Amino acid sequence: MPPLTETGWARLGLPFALTLLAYATAGALALLIAVPPGYASPLYPAAGIGLASVLVYGRRMLGAVALGAFFVNALALATRGPHELIAFALPAGIALAAALQTGVAAEAVRHLVRQPLTLTLPADVARFMAACLVASLIAPTVVTAMLHAADIVPDGALALNWGAWWIGDLSGMLIATPIALTLIGRPRSEWATRRIPVGVTRIARLKVSVSGNDISTVKSCFSRMGLNFGFTTSSLSARNQSSTSRPGSRSPTRPRSSGSRRTGR
Repeated sequence: MPPLTETGWARLGLPFALTLLAYATAGALALLIAVPPGYASPLYPAAGIGLASVLVYGRRMLGAVALGAFFVNALALATRGPHELIAFALPAGIALAAALQTGVAAEAVRHLVRQPLTLTLPADVARFMAACLVASLIAPTVVTAMLHAADIVPDGALALNWGAWWIGDLSGMLIATPIALTLIGRPRSEWATRRIPVGVTRIARLKVSVSGNDISTVKSCFSRMGLNFGFTTSSLSARNQSSTSRPGSRSPTRPRSSGSRRTGR
């Protein structure tokens, strides 16, 4: 019997299944910070996971990207309660757009960046970023048009939805792709030794992206979902207890924010 590494399942089936699982999981988690009324998340690591898989294992992984995107967006639509044709057609269209974008990004990286892909030279890093920057325009443009045609995103929210989708896909490619490559990238001698430095750096940037640049968007999303941030609640509680402990003082009455349905990517 041939070694496991030489079998078709280990070469193609297992990477396909793992790509599908990783993409769907990361995409579902990104739904937590999706920007209503559309499906755009300002941070979408699944885009980077899909790109890394296609770069390493080839174009066959585009099927896993498409399936993962379909499951993520079908889940997002299920939370809104759509019916019949839209429930299938819209996730299918988004899945094709995601696969097309990933395929274009992978081809651009292969043609522009020195191979084998190691991203050790500043020029290679710049070309990689340029490829991601251009390719990440595809899905936001196609999907925003589809959501608008389906009357999910109104005219006044087109720019916000397009911008959030683009930022999410671009940040996902730039941050998650190098992290994924430290796990599956080739040559392994180049990538395996960089798991800790690259992983720590990219995760730190991921945290800064959520807590810094996108914090207003994230807070807006959580407030629309009727949720509160822990530090706000605790500080407000402490302030109210301090004010009520003083004689003759009155604590201000604050209106409760009304929650709304959570929407996905």
